[in-house]
Amino acid sequence: MSTDFQENNYTIEELNLPISISHVISKGEDCSDLHIHSDQYEIYVFLRGDIDYFAGNIRKHLVRGDALIVSPNELHRPYLIKETAYERVIIHVNQDVIKKLSTPVSNIYRFLEQYNCCFFHLPDEILNQFLNNERMIQQYYNTKNEFGSDILLETWLSITLIHLIQFLQKNQNKVNEGITVFPDLVKNAIQYVDDHYTENISVASISRYLNISSSHLNHLFKYYTGNTLWNYVISKRMLMAHKMILEQKSITEICYAVGFKNYSHFIKTFTKTFHVSPKKYEKEILTDRIV
Repeated sequence: MSTDFQENNYTIEELNLPISISHVISKGEDCSDLHIHSDQYEIYVFLRGDIDYFAGNIRKHLVRGDALIVSPNELHRPYLIKETAYERVIIHVNQDVIKKLSTPVSNIYRFLEQYNCCFFHLPDEILNQFLNNERMIQQYYNTKNEFGSDILLETWLSITLIHLIQFLQKNQNKVNEGITVFPDLVKNAIQYVDDHYTENISVASISRYLNISSSHLNHLFKYYTGNTLWNYVISKRMLMAHKMILEQKSITEICYAVGFKNYSHFIKTFTKTFHVSPKKYEKEILTDRIV
């Protein structure tokens, strides 16, 4: 990757804060796959590129200033239209932070709970305010070892989050403008998977249930979501596996409970999805709880 796509990249996570922010400029092919965050909200602000974004049961072609809030456990991903510079700012905020920031007057947590996924557009004035806040975040990140910088960093992250939610609260009537709503066939396929992904299902069995050919269903599903139907099935299974590990279920029990018939295949799929084996992830979770 050339330096043209690297110069503004940074990710704030070394401080182990429950809030993190990334400003990334990359080539379009670096788009992430379908994924979820089990205990975090994602606030995504698009700056440039040629991208459609899939979240929940909707898809939207993005323009500069488009923003998105994704709730925990919602599958989502950007989808490349044309390879070009792709710039975005992404904030991840732990649910506990949202609850901590909430007050009886300003209950941010309750407000966000109303939305599984929502798109909204930041006009130039609000977008510039957001980017100015982001520059303050970067400033304190660059001096993070100086006294007070860690506190100021978290403060500016909180200010940035609150500004966005204030704007969203005042413009609720404009939420999800210009989105592509999935046709009933795609929504029905998603609903069927959501209801049956732990069972012995296949693309063929889903197609039979919906009374449509597998090839046509796959084509429609990929067109609207940017993902294959089977990848969606696997993503749902991985989401449940992740949740069950947090509940301290055994790895063997999880494998079969989420719909896998082969233990080694489950291990490989989990490791590919989360970049860590289920056993190692389980150990990390237990260590964190002991600490």
